[in-house]
Amino acid sequence: GVTPVSVSVIRGTAVIAHDITLIDVGWQQANPSPLSVAMTTHIAGRSQLTVPGDNSLSTSDGSRAAQEFELLVELLEHSKIPLSVALSPELAESLANETLPTALAAREIDLLISTVGGEVLSLPYRSVDPFAAGTAGLDERFISELDAGDAAMKAAFPSLTPVRSVWLADDAITSSAITTKGVDLLKSQGVERLIMTDDSYAGGALHHGIDDTQPGLFAVESTSLPVIITGAVGEIAPRPDVALEDQAVLFVARIMQLRREQPELARAVVLSAPDLDIPDVEAVQSIERLLSGDPTVEFMRVSELPDQITANRAIVTPSMPQVDLAQRQLTADALKVLIDDTGSMLNEDHEYVAQWNALINDLFDQRGSGQYVVDTIDVVTKETSAVRQWVSVPMSGTVNLTGRETPLPLVVENTGPEPLQVLVRLNSPRLVVPGEPLAITLPPGVSNVQVPVEARSNGSFDVEVEVLSPVGTPVVSGVTIVAKAMTLSGFGRLIGFGLILTLISWWVSHIRRQRQRAIAPNPVETQMP
Repeated sequence: GVTPVSVSVIRGTAVIAHDITLIDVGWQQANPSPLSVAMTTHIAGRSQLTVPGDNSLSTSDGSRAAQEFELLVELLEHSKIPLSVALSPELAESLANETLPTALAAREIDLLISTVGGEVLSLPYRSVDPFAAGTAGLDERFISELDAGDAAMKAAFPSLTPVRSVWLADDAITSSAITTKGVDLLKSQGVERLIMTDDSYAGGALHHGIDDTQPGLFAVESTSLPVIITGAVGEIAPRPDVALEDQAVLFVARIMQLRREQPELARAVVLSAPDLDIPDVEAVQSIERLLSGDPTVEFMRVSELPDQITANRAIVTPSMPQVDLAQRQLTADALKVLIDDTGSMLNEDHEYVAQWNALINDLFDQRGSGQYVVDTIDVVTKETSAVRQWVSVPMSGTVNLTGRETPLPLVVENTGPEPLQVLVRLNSPRLVVPGEPLAITLPPGVSNVQVPVEARSNGSFDVEVEVLSPVGTPVVSGVTIVAKAMTLSGFGRLIGFGLILTLISWWVSHIRRQRQRAIAPNPVETQMP
């Protein structure tokens, strides 16, 4: 069996060197079942979202990520065990764009992972929890982020194709709170197995009996998915009081002991570090040396691990999602109405609209707290309101309508730097206005708008002015101007009728005078005898 051996070097009566190791004695199984060994790690992007719209890495996250990449390169250069890396897509972009504070290049990582036969695991671009998304019915949102993550990874590492068959269910990555709907969602995207640490798999219960060389199982109602467990045996956790070589011996001895107990069982071990950090290079090298001489041991990628019969107790109770994405969807829907309405004044491809929609998408990232959601609401509300406030209708005194169909002149101002699409609508019981609001484009500055109207009567009266978005919601309202109608056609009829009356009166008077002259006697004739 696996036996401890004490080795001492003694000079005279003094012990000048001492060590305790383990040896495997009498392994005589004729055809022992194979042992599959894989290795996985994770490099996270931003630890949390703080300022809406700011996608840059914080100084601490940038330093941490740069250091982890350097450790990754060292591991890939000195170990032949294929490595399965769950790498944040936003970090892959930063590496490709050379904005990460490190001298490493994406092509270097790409080449090293390919050389050792490693792989990159699929992750969503934004950290959208599939278990919360599935529960909230947001399958399409998760899938779109997963596709975006794969595209970013492919652009950064062209020789690698992101692998979806294995999903790391860990709080440092997306979530360990497994839900039935979330598992169904992952399975629809090709996920065949989950990887969980022994702590997460046990869910806080006692788990000293968990054998992480054998799989577990999530099985709730008709939904099931095998689970690869890591951490109990496979965790590489450096200890300052134990030499690395001794740690490797203990690691291998534990595996050998399990194999001796049930030699007929095929086993698989996934090497990892606490919190799925980069495993210690020297420890991995020592383990690799001890196992490489065993012909029954095969190093492989996590996605290639053989299927095994479940040996650990199954998870039969689904978890509650860690983030309520249904509530965030309600918030996103409300903001989307505001964005679409204000965006109609610009255009759907405008950079402002793209920025606002990106803020909505960020709401579903589990790294954003409740305060982050509140801050996002505040940013979108203020910025869309600012665009709408560019539009005003300056009061310009009384406007004169000198003809029955004379257009009403209106001054509308756009104080912003961008042209805006708006609708103008007038309301007055003494005006005939267009049935539909007038669609106009307001360039930056003051615009003189001619609104076709028809006056019903003469005189001064109030006209209510409204400026609407193309969607039809008010942008400017409560503005009233005074219009004075002096319609030419009515005025002409009035003057014409007066002239006719005057002429008639003159002619009547003239005729009367003529008649009176004709009737009166001649004064000369009346004096004759």
